[in-house]
Amino acid sequence: MNLLMSCERSLLRKVIFAATWILVGLLHLTVWPASAEEAKKESKESFDESTVREEAKEAPKDFDRFSVSVSLNQDKFFGFYPIIAGTYYLRKDFGIAFGSTLYGHLSNARPDWSNPWTWVYGGIHKSFLDGKLVIRPQVGFTNGQVNSCGAAQLGSTGACHANVADAFLFLFQGHYAGEWLDADAYFVLIKDVRAQGPTQSSFTHHWLYAGVPVINTERGTKLIVGGYYEDIHQIAPGGSPCIGCLANGQNAAVLPPQGMVAWLGGYVELRMPMGMSFMFAAGKDFAERVTVINPNGTPGNFNVDPSGDFYKIRFTKVF
Repeated sequence: MNLLMSCERSLLRKVIFAATWILVGLLHLTVWPASAEEAKKESKESFDESTVREEAKEAPKDFDRFSVSVSLNQDKFFGFYPIIAGTYYLRKDFGIAFGSTLYGHLSNARPDWSNPWTWVYGGIHKSFLDGKLVIRPQVGFTNGQVNSCGAAQLGSTGACHANVADAFLFLFQGHYAGEWLDADAYFVLIKDVRAQGPTQSSFTHHWLYAGVPVINTERGTKLIVGGYYEDIHQIAPGGSPCIGCLANGQNAAVLPPQGMVAWLGGYVELRMPMGMSFMFAAGKDFAERVTVINPNGTPGNFNVDPSGDFYKIRFTKVF
């Protein structure tokens, strides 16, 4: 009897021992692998997050691909005209430039210039010195009849009409905006390519103004005061007089290298947040003497000082 009880207790111990090991094995197969997988997953997530943070520090910040500015201008020579300038950035410092200058009815009252004079151009946009210096060389063409139609009497007879691509243009723009200096340069060459009237008009137009920021706030407001110069020079083929060409807002004969516009004065510009700016320039027009041409083509009175003062205003918004 005692032997039987001893055998039963021994068998019970073996069963309990075996059951314990089975439970341990089941726990090992269920809980431990899950814990190991979670640990591996947590480790991987931690690694991924740290890697992303490090890559974010090294990767360049994203930037807007498109930028467009609209400028509303008015002066005594060209009248009112908007300028549209756009850029598609391939990199932060390089992109494709495009734009249009929309001259309406020029201040000149000639009937043969009644159609809007429209410029279309494109080229490249390149910045230097962390964006402080920007240049925009571009090529394009003009539309209308300013360059292809030169005789005043043609407009009244209806023989002078608008032309697409009546002139080729090369345009160069440069701007520098530093802490102590702000400067803007502009040069355009207009060369007529379509002859409709007896005379055509080709010329250069350029300006340069530079100033010093007298107020410069942390919020982006800047007040600039400086000097301004702008001129337009007629190009007559073979050095002959350019009769009935664009000159000082009237019909005039200009002998090269006389200028049609020579503005010298000063300007003040207010730069504001949200990409807005306002500029006013004024001074004296030192254009050289011109001979007034009557509507019938005969020389008129000699005008010693055809222009007097000049003024120019511009408002720009960048989108």
